Amino acid sequence: MKALKNKITTFQLILVVCILLAGTFIRMEGLGKIPSGLTNDEANIGYDAYSILKTGKDQWGEKQPNTYFKGFGDYRPPIYTYTVVPSIAVFGLNEFAVRFPSAVAGSLTIVLVFLLALLLWENATIAIASMFLLAFNPWHIGMSRVGIEPTVAVFITTCALNLFLLSFSRKILIYPSLALFALSIYTYTSFVIWAPVFMIILFYCFRKNILINKKSLLIGLLIFIVILLPIFLGGNLKTASTRSGQVNLTGDTGLINIVNDKRGECQTNLKNRICQIFQNKYITFASVFVTNYLNHYSPELLATQGTPTQYSILPQRGFLYVWEYIFFVIGIFALLRQKQPQSLLILLWVLLAPLPDSITGSGHYSRFLPIVPAIQLTSTTGAYSMYLLFKKKRWIIMPVVPIALYSIISFLIVYSTYFPRFYATFSHYGYRDLMHFVKNHESQYDKIIISNRINDTKQYVFYLFFTKYNPSLYQSGKNVEKVSEQNGWIRIKRIGKVYFLPNADFSPEEIKKTLPHILLAGAPDEFPKKTKTLYSVKDPKNNVIFALVDINQNPEFLLKKQAQLLILQ
Repeated sequence: MKALKNKITTFQLILVVCILLAGTFIRMEGLGKIPSGLTNDEANIGYDAYSILKTGKDQWGEKQPNTYFKGFGDYRPPIYTYTVVPSIAVFGLNEFAVRFPSAVAGSLTIVLVFLLALLLWENATIAIASMFLLAFNPWHIGMSRVGIEPTVAVFITTCALNLFLLSFSRKILIYPSLALFALSIYTYTSFVIWAPVFMIILFYCFRKNILINKKSLLIGLLIFIVILLPIFLGGNLKTASTRSGQVNLTGDTGLINIVNDKRGECQTNLKNRICQIFQNKYITFASVFVTNYLNHYSPELLATQGTPTQYSILPQRGFLYVWEYIFFVIGIFALLRQKQPQSLLILLWVLLAPLPDSITGSGHYSRFLPIVPAIQLTSTTGAYSMYLLFKKKRWIIMPVVPIALYSIISFLIVYSTYFPRFYATFSHYGYRDLMHFVKNHESQYDKIIISNRINDTKQYVFYLFFTKYNPSLYQSGKNVEKVSEQNGWIRIKRIGKVYFLPNADFSPEEIKKTLPHILLAGAPDEFPKKTKTLYSVKDPKNNVIFALVDINQNPEFLLKKQAQLLILQ
């Protein structure tokens, strides 16, 4: 490291500090307000952390620490939730507290990328350019500002990689390096596949360096295995297996139906054996997997359109800037020409990172994040190779600087103004106001029905989160109705007098003996046009998201149900 210190000038060090401060500010400023709203995953993580803080158990009464959180039935790895516990202890149960650990991890990754590039290339210019690309990368900024696991997982693996490279000169650092790789598996489901694959890449690329210290490597691997033992000894393999069954290709009934239809048509003209060979699920799944994999490198995903799954973190745009994508492509060819172990490492990293996500989709904003920061290192390699090529004709590449600055400023303006207003509903905006109203008026009603037609079946967690529902009471299961659904998902039907149902309606039987006081909350189009609305929850564009209707103020509801009851009788 002493040799590396000598390669950094005072001016370069100032640049490093300025980029780090700028990247941190971008990730922290208005963290509780942008993105607007709070996704159900964030609320779920937040309430689990709140429950641990208050009771030492998660929302389902499972003692902690544990190797997983049951969550919605998706069995999430535990690390990120644990980091949210002290955050909630300091800031309270709110959006900022849930997102704070992710923003910190994202900010620290910026400086880790600088150190990583310096270790790999021993070139301060490349190192500064790499951290600059990460600091202002739209994708990483968006991910650092939401309270979910991938950003922390990337931080942990980047830290582990730095320690691994430093262990060539200080053997003892191989131990914390491999320990962190093991820890990443407890952070995000994709890393169950990615962490071992990445370690194999490292061992292969730097086999000459690590074989010199076989004893240290073996001890490090033993540490890696010991840290993962609770997953196997506790029988808790649900984290990966359950989540895989919920999202992977083999569970896609649509694909299976298409295969069956194709085979059925084939069998009307050809022999069954021929149809089985050419129309089967294995060929179909392999074809979809390859298509998914290749799409991860498409200009549509990375440079222009992105993916509809990203709208909770970014507006419609590529994960990268267009100019960054061009340098990324150039960088891949530049790495192919280089023969150093570090070049092979980055190249294999880029080529293999999409594997976990390709099993489930064609470019998910969170499951594809393991490619960071390899994608920035590759882009920097491409930019630097172009600089060397046109070093004597700088005027050819000089326009890149104003173009890059313009696109960065343009993105930041769109992200801070247009994005929180026009994409608010993708972050489940409106639940704070809805649940606060429900909580404040709950005592006035016999029953409150919240329609999940407008969103999904996980609305209960917003009620728990925004009302700060007593975790001990919820864990007891008292006045809580839950339903186990297909593929292990858990749906909460009722908490106390608050019901989470498919639509804003109630059954005729409910008015047999008495006239209950019912509050309905649903999408505006779930109610007749002349319905008198008690309260409306609006998005930032002033569109009504939820309409709350008191049936006592709308007697036609009761008349309609009474008529239905007479017909049923």
